[in-house]
Amino acid sequence: MKQKKKFTIEEQIKYMKSLNIKFDNNEDGAKEFLTYSNYYFKVKSFAKNYKKIDGKYANLHFAYLRKFSILDTAFRELVLELSLLCEHLIKVLICRSCSQNNNDNGYEIVKDYFLLKEIPSNIQKYDKDKDKFSVYSKPLLDKYRDDMPLWVLIELLNFGELISFYKFYKENYSIEKISVFNLYAIKSLRNIAAHNSCILHTLTIHPIKNMKISTKLRQFLKDKKLLSRNETEIKIPLIHDFICLVLVFSKLCPDTEMKKILTKKIRIFFKRCKEKTEYFENEPLIVKRYLFIKKATYIILRNK
Repeated sequence: MKQKKKFTIEEQIKYMKSLNIKFDNNEDGAKEFLTYSNYYFKVKSFAKNYKKIDGKYANLHFAYLRKFSILDTAFRELVLELSLLCEHLIKVLICRSCSQNNNDNGYEIVKDYFLLKEIPSNIQKYDKDKDKFSVYSKPLLDKYRDDMPLWVLIELLNFGELISFYKFYKENYSIEKISVFNLYAIKSLRNIAAHNSCILHTLTIHPIKNMKISTKLRQFLKDKKLLSRNETEIKIPLIHDFICLVLVFSKLCPDTEMKKILTKKIRIFFKRCKEKTEYFENEPLIVKRYLFIKKATYIILRNK
């Protein structure tokens, strides 16, 4: 693949203008934004949501891209907050199930997991070189490495390993059922958000025909009559994974002040999306998919 030429800030703006991206007599503001607040490759990626005619954008202003980049940051923050809470509540669920189960002492399930499934990555790193292991987790492993209860283990697992352990626990003991498929969908979205990568630039991609869909999500949306016959609405990873996240959050989170706070944050995000509606009104696919996500999310939050 041929390497692309590096652009100066001025060249970036010149190139965008050649694609009919308008700056509305505020090129200095755009330069400031691209120099100190964001960078060209990320900002330009949101142009994928806008139509081109003969290789040029039909109706795209730099202000629209700036708005998308700001919404993308807010969306990533929301995804991280919701997914971190879900991760915490999975741990709470496991500990609660253990404490209420007379047949589970908290130790044997961990031994069986290590024997039949895997040794988690943090424990492997500790075994390889204790002296270089994280100061935050080392005291736990110094004390419990050879005889570990599950309430210690869950503090050492990454999200993927936690899902694996939850699945193993569910196969061996009675525990509240959460869709493992939905948890992996959350993990996928959370990983993108945690790496600070763009997400909303995929809002208008073509539906993925052979995409695996959450059966729980599909059934919920069908029951609410939100899906078309070919189900294209949820064959967009961003849409599918985010609604899975809202579904799991709504199911796992008890009716506490925390749930009220996060529900309010979700609603605030959707309100922010409605600001400057003229930036999106000429792109019906942006509007259509935004409205679908919003409607599905609000129904889930009301339903639970």
